[in-house]
Amino acid sequence: MREVSAVASDAGLASLRALDKVLAEKPEKVGHDFSEATRCLVSYREELISAWRSSRSVADRGRLLQLNAVLSAVMGGHFPLGPVPWTHVQKARDSLAELIG
Repeated sequence: MREVSAVASDAGLASLRALDKVLAEKPEKVGHDFSEATRCLVSYREELISAWRSSRSVADRGRLLQLNAVLSAVMGGHFPLGPVPWTHVQKARDSLAELIG
């Protein structure tokens, strides 16, 4: 499995810290913390896209797909149709932790 760049690792870790903060606080009103987590995830996604475009490897594509699922779940928490689905956000956080190792 190909290693992603140091920037991707930093962005991944920043995403994880941001999600940990959101989950620790579980705000009733979604705001800045979710936005920060989303920005970090998008930055990490850009790095994974770059890695996949360079390699076209199955492993890099798999990491990108896994991160896309994480990003979707976080966006669902950021803009919920009802109450924030905290269990989905927690699962997304756990999947991100697995992804970044």
